[in-house]
Amino acid sequence: MGGYLWAQTRCWLNLAFRPCLVLVAASQTAERSQASRTSLPVARGLVLAIPLLCVFTALFVSADRVFAG
Repeated sequence: MGGYLWAQTRCWLNLAFRPCLVLVAASQTAERSQASRTSLPVARGLVLAIPLLCVFTALFVSADRVFAG
């Protein structure tokens, strides 16, 4: 059971922080003007998408528990 909880926690942490790390790496390698034009829409999309992903993931997890029983 501990391995399952650790895997789920690691998945949530990757979901929360991996996009930020990718944006930082992309902004360091790209030019300043191009990075600002690219990273702002990506960041805006992530801000909108991450809460929805969290809600739907929680719903799917709870549905799995219901149908498993």
